[in-house]
Amino acid sequence: MRAGADRVVMPYLIGGRKMAQSIIKPAVTDFLEFTIHNRDMDLEMEELLVSEKSRLNGVTLMDSGIRKEMNVIFVAIRKKDGEMGFNPSSETRIEAGYTLISLGKSNDLDRLALILTGD
Repeated sequence: MRAGADRVVMPYLIGGRKMAQSIIKPAVTDFLEFTIHNRDMDLEMEELLVSEKSRLNGVTLMDSGIRKEMNVIFVAIRKKDGEMGFNPSSETRIEAGYTLISLGKSNDLDRLALILTGD
């Protein structure tokens, strides 16, 4: 298969998987659609990169105080090497170069993004 052909096929694969998930796991699909696309809930899912300057660099999730300050859920953490860890424990250490896949209200995610960039 040519490299360019991958780009043509990818939307069909994504669409097919999404349709299959809707049939197999309708409650999960409904939840995701409701939380992500419902403007009244003001929930978003974001990729937030941890900077060297962040005060949270080297701190565990438990010691970060994020749960006390903001209503944010960490769905996954992608490490610098690309390894993805889902549902990180409270003992997981936040490191520069990590990407935090986070779910929360947009104002909380904006505040967290500022903390993670060190601004």
